Amino acid sequence: MKFLIKLSLILLVSSVSYGQNKVKFGKVSEQELIQAASLIEPEAAAEVLYDKGNSYFIYSDENGFQFVFERHRRIKIYKKEGYEYGDIEIPFYEATTNTREKVGVIRAVTYNYEDGKTVKSKVTNAEIFEEQLNKYWVVKKFAFPNIKEGSIIEYSYSITSDFIQNLREWEFQSEIPTVWTEYNLRVLEYLDYQRISQGYVPFVINKEGNQVETFTYKYQNASGGRASSGTNSFSSNSATYKWAAQNVTPLKEEPYMTSIEDYKAKIGFQLISHNFPGSPQKFVAGSYEAMNKDLLDADYYGGALNKSNFLKETVSSIISGKNEDEVPLAIYSYIKNEFEWNGFTSLYPGNLKETFREKKGNSANLNLLMVMMLREAGYKADPVLLGTRDHGKPHPIYPNKDKLNYVLCYLESGDGGILLDATRKSLPFGMLPQKCLNGNGWRLSSTNPGWVPLKSAHKNEKIVQIKLTLAEDGSTNGDVVLKSRGSNGRSVRNNIQSDGEDKYFTKIDESLLDWSVSETSVEGIDDIYSEVLSNFTISNDENQDADIIYLPLQLYDAYGENPFKSETRIQPIDFPSGFSRKYLLELTIPDNYEVEELPESTVFQLPGRAAMFQLSVNQLGDKVNVVGIFKLKKTFYLPDEYSGIKQFFDLMIQKQSEQIVIKKKS
Repeated sequence: MKFLIKLSLILLVSSVSYGQNKVKFGKVSEQELIQAASLIEPEAAAEVLYDKGNSYFIYSDENGFQFVFERHRRIKIYKKEGYEYGDIEIPFYEATTNTREKVGVIRAVTYNYEDGKTVKSKVTNAEIFEEQLNKYWVVKKFAFPNIKEGSIIEYSYSITSDFIQNLREWEFQSEIPTVWTEYNLRVLEYLDYQRISQGYVPFVINKEGNQVETFTYKYQNASGGRASSGTNSFSSNSATYKWAAQNVTPLKEEPYMTSIEDYKAKIGFQLISHNFPGSPQKFVAGSYEAMNKDLLDADYYGGALNKSNFLKETVSSIISGKNEDEVPLAIYSYIKNEFEWNGFTSLYPGNLKETFREKKGNSANLNLLMVMMLREAGYKADPVLLGTRDHGKPHPIYPNKDKLNYVLCYLESGDGGILLDATRKSLPFGMLPQKCLNGNGWRLSSTNPGWVPLKSAHKNEKIVQIKLTLAEDGSTNGDVVLKSRGSNGRSVRNNIQSDGEDKYFTKIDESLLDWSVSETSVEGIDDIYSEVLSNFTISNDENQDADIIYLPLQLYDAYGENPFKSETRIQPIDFPSGFSRKYLLELTIPDNYEVEELPESTVFQLPGRAAMFQLSVNQLGDKVNVVGIFKLKKTFYLPDEYSGIKQFFDLMIQKQSEQIVIKKKS
């Protein structure tokens, strides 16, 4: 307890020293240099000691209003694995080669403690270079010299920007601990920004206020043949903000989470409107409805979708002789089987005629061609735009096309619509790859635009059936059938097709520990619409002539350990989809043995039947029957629900590991 109190005081003193005192560039203390480990997370390879940002607005007659972003960051390196934090990238925006943000002076220094002295190694201008990331973003890069275990690296820079709609966001959390992080913002009264916050880090400072700012401009008047010029000024009652957090634990990858960017604590800003002196108020905030219209009006998107004459002959051939229910599957199968996905995901199509001619393209090309073919056949079909699970969820109100990186096909039907993806030949009609199961996608439509849930039309089910016989000599053997349906069936099918049956059954054999697997066979591999049946026999000779036999209640497909190991969690739990698992065991006992002990039947569930586990154990004559059912219906859990689902898994794993005790009759 004394240690914990002492540690807490050290953390508090450390944080307050950064937060309350002005940290000057180049003033690195001996205490910082000799510190051997993070006080927040002792095993961390590096940590952010100090990270401060300032954003404010300036005015000039040449450029009008601009904003300035300043940053000062200090990082401590503890281990070699932390050297990577010495590679710095500073991104900045450019609309054209002549219209770009301007990066000011970059200062960067490495500090080492050698022979009782602080040794500085500076980054020179010659060591800083630029790289074009894409059409609109450039990055300045540099690497700190002379980094060692124990080094401190420090850098600062500023960016001056004409693009007031792109006000810099601020991240309060990263993949390493952060001792102190602070962001200061001063916003002109003429600008209205919507604040967009995310994450679960509490602020130690969260202040709002006002500050009057005065700006000077030049004027020139012509009256009565005379010209006069001079300077004048105007004021803004600007809003001021200050946010700060201390001792921020790193954001770590946890089981069942989407992109880590979805949960990082940060603040961003969306410009809603501006009302500059002498000008009327102008609303500039984007909306998904506006994005919807822009894309449909664009020649490269909506325009391309409307130019489907080159598909008429092919569509006519595909649908010939088929009834109304058969046509969508026929078109889907044509795209999926005749075209090759090039492995790239994209929001934007390339040349769709070229894709059709070459029978190869990115995800947008293939699925937009499917939209066009379905429309050509007389069906209502639209693109659905989304962000994949590894890319992050788009904001539900304020559009950012950078958050959208994939396109699906939405086929309108009587039961609400079906989502289709033709990129993988192993996908049945209506099944989505797991990476697309990421909340909601935007239906791009002229008549019914809006969000649609990203759900697969196929279930995720698995049934384990075991018929086991205990012989008079104590050995055990039996038959096992694994029924894999829906997305679980696709997963098994893909594993067998990529690795082979031998490796598939070898993994099953390894998971069964004392049991031997033989007489293996698989059915349903070639038919993507059927369930996959995995058949094999198991045997165990370890208990021959034993007086007492302990048989695991759930021999196969039990959870060996809880996937939720952390005591607390700051990110939501986001399962890709719900699922159902069923376990059926029939055990036949010979006359010379009897049941000594059977686990009790039980059932428990989360509130609202979000998840349910049911176990039924009973004996009838020489048969012991076990039925275990696990269903997950709710797929998204907030952090305050974490303890409940963690406890649910603990109880289920404990129950699955209980044993049937059988003893030899005397």
